[in-house]
Amino acid sequence: MWLVWILDVLFGAAFGEYLVFKGGSSLSKGYRIISRFSDDVDLTYDIRVLAPELAGAGLDPLPPSRSQEKRWTKEVHSRLPVWIHETVLPHISGALMDQGLTAKLSMEEEKVYFEYAPLAVGSGYVWAVVMLEFGARSTGEPWEARLIHSDAASSLAGVNFPTATARVMRPERIFWEKATAIHVFCKQGEFRGGERRAVVQR
Repeated sequence: MWLVWILDVLFGAAFGEYLVFKGGSSLSKGYRIISRFSDDVDLTYDIRVLAPELAGAGLDPLPPSRSQEKRWTKEVHSRLPVWIHETVLPHISGALMDQGLTAKLSMEEEKVYFEYAPLAVGSGYVWAVVMLEFGARSTGEPWEARLIHSDAASSLAGVNFPTATARVMRPERIFWEKATAIHVFCKQGEFRGGERRAVVQR
């Protein structure tokens, strides 16, 4: 529920027209292509807005050289946390206040942690936290507007759950990004994520 509420808040903001929801959670929540219970939200903020003097106004700009790629990365890591702290956090805090809701917000570099009070305590494997992870290395194209529902909505008739209309990255672009990441991990010979990473064995 909180994940959908946050998406509604973010994509209802003025800056929402420059955000794109992507990754595994978007495949599950936006397209119902996979079944995934996760409160991790990957978001891309249009690099043409964050760093217009670098990216220009092209449809899907790319750095022209390795040196420029490093410069883009450095600028994104420098500017994106400032934008999150000055724009995103105040907007979410204001929405919580306006709706009389309570949650704890914290930030670590390009990640925002939204901690809420759970109605019940289970095994502890699922944390009562929605993590927003922002990036700004692309435009997020291609995307399309998708209606997002809470997973529990279909099982609890008569209960009003939030909905959100989000700009969601197209599945073919997500596949390309995932395949590229797998290639990088294989070339590096190591994987990040520890015991919480899913592993498929053949």
